[in-house]
Amino acid sequence: MIKLASLVNSPIHHTVHHSMIRPMVGMAARHCPFSLQKKVMGKLLPQAFSEALRDGDLDFLQDRFVSLKIDDLKYRLTLTLTNNQLQIIPNTKPAEVTIGGNLDEFIRLAARKEDPDTLFFQRRLTIEGNTELGLEVKNLIDSIDIADLPNWIQRSLQYADLFIAKH
Repeated sequence: MIKLASLVNSPIHHTVHHSMIRPMVGMAARHCPFSLQKKVMGKLLPQAFSEALRDGDLDFLQDRFVSLKIDDLKYRLTLTLTNNQLQIIPNTKPAEVTIGGNLDEFIRLAARKEDPDTLFFQRRLTIEGNTELGLEVKNLIDSIDIADLPNWIQRSLQYADLFIAKH
């Protein structure tokens, strides 16, 4: 069995990353049935944001709609907080704010390898719509301590960051 770390360091990494993986991820994300996306995110989001949910740090999202737009994958995900549950909703509802950028920037942000302010000031991430709400989301992201995330999420972010850092 090939370990992900050995693939990341292999000579074929650059070719595999650009010619195969990114388009496949984008296509899978765009064509995955919403019911499956909702089920998967219904398990991931509470784990990733358990402390923020418990502390009420996400209350500002109650019945508000925030979209994350991953430009290079041509994918959009819309989130809201309902009854203290962070969930995705169909993209048919207009979002109050959209935070956009390429997948690499979102990975670097989540892995805490880049400061959100730097990404926004360099226009590698954008905020469209209600900028006040967007800044609250940005500040929330900035306040999350990666050490508080479940170990499997930490490892996944580390591998993803290693993978993108090689190109």
